[in-house]
Amino acid sequence: MNKRILLTLLTAGLLLTSCGNAATVTETTDETGDTTVEPPAETVDPIAEAKNDYYSSIGTVSAPGVEIMFLSETDDVAVEEETGEKFNDAVWYRNIEVEDRLNVKISHEARDNDGSTAKTLTNNVLAGDGTYDAATVWTHYAASMIASNTLLDLNTIPHLQMDQKWWNQVANKNMSLAGKQYVALSSLNHYADSVAEMVMMNKDMCINYNMDIPYDAVKEGKWTYDMMWTMMNTLPQDSNGDGNMDTSDIIGLVTQMADIDASMVSCGVDFFAKNDKDIPEFILNSEINVDKFNTIFNIYNDKTRTVTVQKDIKEDPWHYWEFKFKEGEALFLMNFPCNLYAFVEMEQDFSILPMPKYNEAQETYRTMTSVWYTSCIVTPKVFDADPGDIGLVIDALSFLSYVDVEPTFVAAYLEQRWIRDPESAEMMTIALENKYYDPGFLMNFQWGTAIGIPSSLVTAGKDNFVSTVVSKAATIEKAIEKTITNIE
Repeated sequence: MNKRILLTLLTAGLLLTSCGNAATVTETTDETGDTTVEPPAETVDPIAEAKNDYYSSIGTVSAPGVEIMFLSETDDVAVEEETGEKFNDAVWYRNIEVEDRLNVKISHEARDNDGSTAKTLTNNVLAGDGTYDAATVWTHYAASMIASNTLLDLNTIPHLQMDQKWWNQVANKNMSLAGKQYVALSSLNHYADSVAEMVMMNKDMCINYNMDIPYDAVKEGKWTYDMMWTMMNTLPQDSNGDGNMDTSDIIGLVTQMADIDASMVSCGVDFFAKNDKDIPEFILNSEINVDKFNTIFNIYNDKTRTVTVQKDIKEDPWHYWEFKFKEGEALFLMNFPCNLYAFVEMEQDFSILPMPKYNEAQETYRTMTSVWYTSCIVTPKVFDADPGDIGLVIDALSFLSYVDVEPTFVAAYLEQRWIRDPESAEMMTIALENKYYDPGFLMNFQWGTAIGIPSSLVTAGKDNFVSTVVSKAATIEKAIEKTITNIE
């Protein structure tokens, strides 16, 4: 189901629930003048109905009160307490409901973002220690655990309904390896939404320079890199009048290296594709991908319009990245939702947009999430709980995240003023609906950082795309072969 349709249905369900006590009594009068009182029509809460259908369709745990222990470096699985903040409390009450309906205890150990989750799980498997039954980890750490052969194929866990809409079908299809599903993404992994690449646009600058705010263009499928480039070129050159066009002037786009790779993905570039054995193959070298790379190269390598901070700013590049946009000196900034808190006090108004398409003929928008900080679900090869119990709990958490937690995600950003207007909320939803995970995304750092090829070329100012891809192909293919041999 389309997420925007879901949000509408859930809102309608909440309205029905809140108005349930206001149902009216209908009176009808027949030809004799007698009045018949009809009872009020019964209202149906679609959320409650969906939950009842779900719980009635799943199994039961092996023993009442069974404990499922999670290890996590994100707050996907649990939050510390009820705070009154919509999203936080949705997670809090989700867990209470799962514990109550399944008669289980969900335990959780939080770790810092330092790789210790993957290290602990790996060491526990090697020691035969089944303390942790499941975990949420960053994908690049999960990849290292696949390489060390310490993760369980999730296809062997009963009760995981991975064909259902609360599981990310694109991610799971593209992250499987030779028929094995070592990692998976579901609605439980809300941190994948927090690191989804989007575009911030200075709305005041857009209005001041007589440009249309491209909300309608996005909805009509016309938001492209050509449109973005045209808007960037509407800005004045040498805005400070010093005779030079440099980083101190008004800039069209402020960006980081990883945004270049995300732009390639948003253009519809496929770095890898699966063969009939569910094994990824490196396919970056194609004529259309060369054209798309050239489009991205020309935008990012134009020093009069674009600043890539790692390449162009020598002192405190991260301050420049934030300051330039916050002070109204950049039209566009590519960013993650989790970083929007830094712009709450920004005086000028801004909008959120999805990443542009290559051209209008491209079927959908594509949103890449961080290759470093995308959350995923894993289960170590050694665990203490019954595998069926693990599956029931993970699937129930994922289902309730889809029904109760996801609808609060964008709403919470709007409520906290991390985004400024309902149109930006709609744009963010479009971006999140179109998250895309290339078949090489998961194992990127094990397979020669293939997804980083475009950014390495652009930051070096080199446009030798074909020769670079060809020179790396054999090494990448050998790395893939090594991975597949290791898991067979």
